[in-house]
Order: sequence, then structure tokens, then C-alpha cells
Amino acid sequence: MNRSSRKGRRPSISAVLCAVTALVTFQPASADLSLRHVDRLQTLGVGCYTAVDGRLAWRAGPALEFELVGRNLSDSDHIEFVSTFPTTAPTVAERSVYATVAWSS
Repeated sequence: MNRSSRKGRRPSISAVLCAVTALVTFQPASADLSLRHVDRLQTLGVGCYTAVDGRLAWRAGPALEFELVGRNLSDSDHIEFVSTFPTTAPTVAERSVYATVAWSS
């Protein structure tokens, strides 16, 4: 695929800003926050979007960690990609929040 045929199928602007912190007073705790902006895909008819993701984690011991994660917190959903193949559904990123517990031995 030459350069001109890819134009409008890739975002001309894409940026990611991440912040990670380990809370000093509660060393086993940490928080992560990321902000990303992706420009529109003109040829595919996909609009630009900005998304915020976050994570709070607490290490309860050397082998146990609790985690609360939020994805796409700034919007209920957005289209990330549309295929040029007619029977393929667009890729939609929805807001999600979930918790995990990890145990390692």
C-alpha cells in the first residue's frame, strides 16, 4: 500500500499522557492515570476521541494485590475503527470498570 492510499486511514495526530504515582504514606498503594487523544480517520468516517483510563492498586502483602481499573472513563463509548470490509462491524470501545484480586505464590 503506498503512502497516498493510507491517507485518512491512520490518525494524523495521536498523543498519550500517563501519570504513575506510588503514594508515599501508603507505600503498597499506587495510582495510574492515562489520557490519550486520537485524531479522526477521515477516509473511514471515524471521529476523533479522547479517552481517560485509571487504576488504583493496593498490595496487601507480598503475594496479594487488589486493583480497581476504569477504562474509557471520559465517554460512554466511541468508535475506534471501521473496516472497509462490508460485513465487519465497527470496533467500539465502551466504558468499563472492574476489580481484580491477584495472588502469587
